[in-house]
Amino acid sequence: MHAVDSPVTSSLQHIQFVNNEVGYVCGGETYTQSTLLKTVDGGETWQEINIDLPKIIYDLQFISPDTGFAVAYDNKFLSTTDGGMNWQIKVLNTGYKWLPFRSLSFIDGENGMIVGGKSYNQGIIARTFDGGNTWSSSEVYRQEFRDIVRTDAQTAYIAAYGGILKSVDAGETWFPLMVQGDFFTALCFTDAMTGYAVGNQGAIVQTTDGGHSWLQTRKGSEWLTPRQHFSAIVAANDSLIYVTGEQALWQSTNGGYTWQCVQDMPSHYFYGMALQAFDNNTTPKNVWIVGSEGALFWWPIE
Repeated sequence: MHAVDSPVTSSLQHIQFVNNEVGYVCGGETYTQSTLLKTVDGGETWQEINIDLPKIIYDLQFISPDTGFAVAYDNKFLSTTDGGMNWQIKVLNTGYKWLPFRSLSFIDGENGMIVGGKSYNQGIIARTFDGGNTWSSSEVYRQEFRDIVRTDAQTAYIAAYGGILKSVDAGETWFPLMVQGDFFTALCFTDAMTGYAVGNQGAIVQTTDGGHSWLQTRKGSEWLTPRQHFSAIVAANDSLIYVTGEQALWQSTNGGYTWQCVQDMPSHYFYGMALQAFDNNTTPKNVWIVGSEGALFWWPIE
């Protein structure tokens, strides 16, 4: 694992590379501070972007080097059109104060979804069709939501406390999938049918039929099984998949069927991961990991 000098000591939650040179990181401290970092040299150096928001930013997504969106604690949604230098901040009226928005997914500059929640028993979904100017939100669910991914304009999945939800009508309706056994915290899909989810208690599950059925490839919180609190997952290709969370980086080289710890990092808790491509922007060359106390690391993909 290769460490990179970080300009901050706050918690870093999510990272994204728009191309091989430009990348963004978000985080902060829950009630008091937001953190935004940007690199324009492939991650060799990172600069902090000042933003007038005293709340942690949990997730961000750039659909181009200039246009991006982010979500934060206390019902906050942010948007930028100048590469993150300036942000518009909206407070969504969900009917609940101090709600953490945990994850977002935009398929273009207009159509996006947000999920969030707290206390394990409150979850909310919000949708926009005009780039975040207006939002429609769901009634509060009885489980907390942590991550949302979309495999196409109509199909989306949500990682939740105690299960995974799916929509096939662009988020108009949702139904639970036949998978249980953990507080699922992160999802990734390699195609329309094949996806993975990780849990806060160390479970890893896999589907090859669009979520109809799931195979548990790692059990969590089991006797004689090292406990891991997983928080992020990325797939470099159909075979090579990475998972991180509490003090370690895990890897599968056979499409998620078996897993091994490839790097122990006992001094950090990691929250987010992202792939960085070569100049062709198609073949991943590094996986980046961010976490507690401003941790910024990368691992070469071989």
